[in-house]
Amino acid sequence: MEAVTPGRGELVVEVHVAGGVAIAGTVALVGEGTEGFAVGDPIAIDARTVEVHAGRRAVDARLVVSLRAAVGAYHVLVDVVRLTAGETLLIQDAGSAFGLLAAQFARVLGAHVFGVVASEAQRESALRAGCSAALLPHGFVEQIRALTQDRGVDVVLESAMGDRIIESRKALGARGRIAFAMSPIAPLLFQPATVRAHALDELATEVRETLDRAARSVMAYVANGAVRVM
Repeated sequence: MEAVTPGRGELVVEVHVAGGVAIAGTVALVGEGTEGFAVGDPIAIDARTVEVHAGRRAVDARLVVSLRAAVGAYHVLVDVVRLTAGETLLIQDAGSAFGLLAAQFARVLGAHVFGVVASEAQRESALRAGCSAALLPHGFVEQIRALTQDRGVDVVLESAMGDRIIESRKALGARGRIAFAMSPIAPLLFQPATVRAHALDELATEVRETLDRAARSVMAYVANGAVRVM
């Protein structure tokens, strides 16, 4: 069999299951300039975007959903902050791959979603993913306060530890909560009077059943087209 080599911005994917509208597999090789994936990562692809066949194939990384990132986003929103329909959510770094996935899940869950993006170029993707407003970092607190009639949001999904937390907390409502994701201590939940933290290895052991359920939900959303690569 001829070896498959990834080009720049591509992944070589080992296809394990090819269904009607979804493909599941793992990353076999990572091409130059491709970020956010590692060899062995479980992935899903909308089967309507690529020609499906068994074995290995090179795929544009922009068409691939990282199940690790998707399950993480879904788990934080559903099991950690327990986001519910009608609540308001602010996603920091909403233009990142993780942020775009979180926005789509939040939309499916019935939340009202705002995003903070790094540049004008990311604004369109964040809006397509389900954000009703995509704001630039400067002055986002004042804009969120205006958009929520000064109530603030119910949940902030953060992606980094640092000074920005102060600004994120200013965007929260009186009983709001902040969840940190994609960090060495994810997920970490800040509520008005409590702090919850799990190391990643402890999380995998303690809530394996919860993560398995999250993974099944994620695959279902990818399969029915509710969540896509943006």
